[in-house]
Amino acid sequence: MLTSKLITAQETSKTATEQSFALKVSKDRFEGQFKAVQEQLAMVQKSHDELASKKQTENELISRDLNSVSIRERDTRAKLL
Repeated sequence: MLTSKLITAQETSKTATEQSFALKVSKDRFEGQFKAVQEQLAMVQKSHDELASKKQTENELISRDLNSVSIRERDTRAKLL
């Protein structure tokens, strides 16, 4: 009777150890995936920020050009009148 309880306890301990190891492997894998996703997110955010900055600069240049063209058009009309 004690022998069967000892065997059962050993089997339970072995199962728990195996489950613990499997969970550790799974945790390590998920941590690696999480780190990779964080790095990808950082790259996307940096790319987004750079693109937003370029678009802002582009919008400012277009606005300046439009203002310049408007002023020239107004001056040309004034000369023609």
